[in-house]
Amino acid sequence: MSTPEQKSQSVLSRLLDASEAGLIAWVKREPESFRHGFADGSSVVIDSRDDDGGSPFDLLIYNPDGELLSGVYWSGSGAGVATPTDALLRQLYQLARGEALGVSKGLDTILSEIPKPPSDDDIPF
Repeated sequence: MSTPEQKSQSVLSRLLDASEAGLIAWVKREPESFRHGFADGSSVVIDSRDDDGGSPFDLLIYNPDGELLSGVYWSGSGAGVATPTDALLRQLYQLARGEALGVSKGLDTILSEIPKPPSDDDIPF
């Protein structure tokens, strides 16, 4: 039987896969945390612990009553050394932030508005 820690790691892996596929709708919550709710009322939050958009990141798993069931917590040192789980947490945070804030669409809009200088191929001879 799986332990709660193993199941929490599975939640992290599945969320990451589903987020990469664009199947998870993340919404901005507090400063620098993003939430996804499930049909039964349970939810997950990927959080920048220091509210600065950087590590450490934590994945918090809540039941339908809003009680914390479990979590996957950043465990690397402050010296920039990240564990494999820390790397997954960082990746999930970036995907959730991108989805919730519409980062890709916003950047595409900005790029479309910036004129491109002519290239050598555009100059007629």
